[in-house]
Amino acid sequence: MAAQGNRWAILEHFKRYFAGACGSTANRSSSESWAESDLNNLIWQAADNAPLFVEAFYEGCEALRGDNFTLPEVSCINRILADHQAGFEIRLPAIVAAGIHKPIPVPERYQSLDEQAQDLVQQSFRDSERLLSEGHPRQAVQEILWLMESVLTPSRALVPGKPRSKRSISTGSPSSSGRR
Repeated sequence: MAAQGNRWAILEHFKRYFAGACGSTANRSSSESWAESDLNNLIWQAADNAPLFVEAFYEGCEALRGDNFTLPEVSCINRILADHQAGFEIRLPAIVAAGIHKPIPVPERYQSLDEQAQDLVQQSFRDSERLLSEGHPRQAVQEILWLMESVLTPSRALVPGKPRSKRSISTGSPSSSGRR
């Protein structure tokens, strides 16, 4: 396409579309070579999201249609997407998933942060009581101190997928209860 007109202007034209796909803005480059480099960077960034990439290219081409440019038709773009197993195709007015896609497993129900916090508090109380009954009063108190610290800084205690870490408030060392 760039050979069909002012190359620098066409590079700047596509920069605007690919910048939009990346969530950024395109500034005019100081030279044609910088415009090419900037467009190349935007294209690589947009490639992380195939539907937005395809949309940027298609809309950039459509905006040039009627300006005496020879542009690829939707069928040509779809053939290229299929040849490269992009997993998407243009079905105007949308870009749709094509081919076989694995569904993303979604759990039936997520535990809310409130429920996670309640579970954490109850578990900490149970652990403290167990430690007391086993004759470990220091560790039982540390369990409650850890709970109090966690209530003050809930993000430390409720990081999904990470085991909770108990630290002694006075020394900063792991608690002697042995759990991490």
